[in-house]
Amino acid sequence: MTDADPQPEPGRDRPGGINGLWFIAITLSLFIIVPAVVIGTSKLASRPQERPPLVYAERDTWQPQELRPRELAYDMFVAAETGRQYRRANFPLDAGDEAMLLNAVRLAQTPDFFESEAVPGRLADWAAQHPAQFYPAYLLGEWYRVNGDAQQAQTWRDTAFRRASGAIVQALNRPDGTPAAGHTLPPVAIAYDRVIDGQLNTTLMLVYPAPTADEHGRVYLPTFESIYRLTDPALPPGADSAVYPRDLTLLPQSLTRQTPNWFSAPHRVGELPAATIEPAAE
Repeated sequence: MTDADPQPEPGRDRPGGINGLWFIAITLSLFIIVPAVVIGTSKLASRPQERPPLVYAERDTWQPQELRPRELAYDMFVAAETGRQYRRANFPLDAGDEAMLLNAVRLAQTPDFFESEAVPGRLADWAAQHPAQFYPAYLLGEWYRVNGDAQQAQTWRDTAFRRASGAIVQALNRPDGTPAAGHTLPPVAIAYDRVIDGQLNTTLMLVYPAPTADEHGRVYLPTFESIYRLTDPALPPGADSAVYPRDLTLLPQSLTRQTPNWFSAPHRVGELPAATIEPAAE
């Protein structure tokens, strides 16, 4: 080596030198840091995202999507190929909550529901004992509304929608096209059919005893986010009449369809087609 030959800088291009340390660090990152980041990102992506509650006062911002017919049962070819007769359809509901809901439905079906002074106390107890369930709070709000206590009605209605995972809305119009504000419908029943352990379960049906349009002529019902079916509000919980409403509407209709008319929406708030209230229905 002559004086003109370049001298290697200390630590450069030697194992354990600066370049060597960087090489080791990069290699470790590939095997340790990158997998850790990927796993962490995957866990965050798979974690259920908390959704904001449905605030009734802000219902104009809910952006409902059209409810459409949807078959819950597979056709025979898909069933044969997959070994499953029904699509997946379920939501968390423990036995205590379900028993309370069935009792609340029976209460809502009593002829003197809105006249009985014992109703508010029972519903308030259920609402406190089952804080995740919207139905007793909804019924309590309706009881106070019909009995003229606007403040209590608003409080419990707001509680019901905040607890609900979904909602159904329908606009009601008069024949001249104006909103049918304040119009009250006869009782409406919505069945929440579920598939549990591969079997169809039709025991859960909620009755909405006096749905009433708001100042814009729109009826809002709190619901489970699910696949829905309209049914006969006079049936006891879990019973099936074997005939079903044909149309997707909250308006009264005869039970003429021979197969369940299931429907759903891609969004937690679904909207039924606008309906016209005939003068004779007033």
